[in-house]
Amino acid sequence: MFQKISAIDATTGSTAKQIETLSSTVTQLVTEVASHKESLRVVATEIQVLQKVTKTLKEEVDECKRYIEVLSNVVPGISDNLEDAVDIAHRLAQRRKDGSHRSIIILFALRRFRDIVWQADSNSP
Repeated sequence: MFQKISAIDATTGSTAKQIETLSSTVTQLVTEVASHKESLRVVATEIQVLQKVTKTLKEEVDECKRYIEVLSNVVPGISDNLEDAVDIAHRLAQRRKDGSHRSIIILFALRRFRDIVWQADSNSP
């Protein structure tokens, strides 16, 4: 009987140590999960910011493509070089409610391209 009680006591002591180890491991894991949740929150916020930036950049690229299309219509022969030729292009004033076209201001990187576009527009009917 004494041996059985002694064996049960040893088993109980061993089980208590294992429970302490498991408890500290669970506490550590809970802390790590909380840390990862915060990291995921930060990453999610950064993703939202980057999505907004991407959307803005896409809109700007689309706008630039529209300007290039306008120039390609005026001077079809230089459409391959327009990305290198145009430094800045933007429309004047707010969008018109009647749908009429707004004027465009273009800053050319090279005077040669400006002269070609100017000459082509001057020759237009």
